[in-house]
Amino acid sequence: MQNELVLEHIAFAYEDHHQSVPIFSDLTMTFPADKISVILGESGVGKSTLLNLLSGTLQPDRAIGQRNIALVSQDFRLYPQMTVFENIAFPLKVMGAPREEVERRVNEIAKQFDLTYLLSRKPRVLSGGQQQKVALAKAYIRQPALLLLDEPFSNLDPESRSHCRIFLKQKIKAYPVTTLLVTHSFDDATAVGDQIYLLKEGKFVFVGSALEAAKSFRPELMEFKR
Repeated sequence: MQNELVLEHIAFAYEDHHQSVPIFSDLTMTFPADKISVILGESGVGKSTLLNLLSGTLQPDRAIGQRNIALVSQDFRLYPQMTVFENIAFPLKVMGAPREEVERRVNEIAKQFDLTYLLSRKPRVLSGGQQQKVALAKAYIRQPALLLLDEPFSNLDPESRSHCRIFLKQKIKAYPVTTLLVTHSFDDATAVGDQIYLLKEGKFVFVGSALEAAKSFRPELMEFKR
């Protein structure tokens, strides 16, 4: 069982033309363990900023690197010169895993993610849905304590998007990991989320299930129903 994710009084501001632009001033929330928590909000509210803070890409910190956090960005960030096998294996090689263990674990996860027939191919010949599966496998293979997903469906066509929503939810249910996903799409949020968190003006203004979200606010305007 994974641990829950607890945010306490998170504050962050960008520097813009020597002026401080606050994104969060006092963001506090607890996200449950082994669930898909979805942060929903319009572009620019700080969803990706929060993930980058958690993963350490905005403010590098050695302690963050020791927390075993995996981030999957919307552009998948696969190495184009590497095969699918090499991409998935990369985190294990960085960790210094023995070659036999690397081969075993890559082959195991490739089977779980239906990627075995693609292991020798390069990312450029893969579809968007296949690239997403590789990115997820690359994140999962390190057995993260926390999985962060930044707009994971935004670069997919409608058919792939629908399939990957189902695939993602199935995998997280089968191999539980505390997951935080951010999106501006109400449909994506309610399709995969166990719990929805609406972020607006630097704070969470709604927390509830997908059904409760549909009843509580208008997704096209990201505002509460009157």
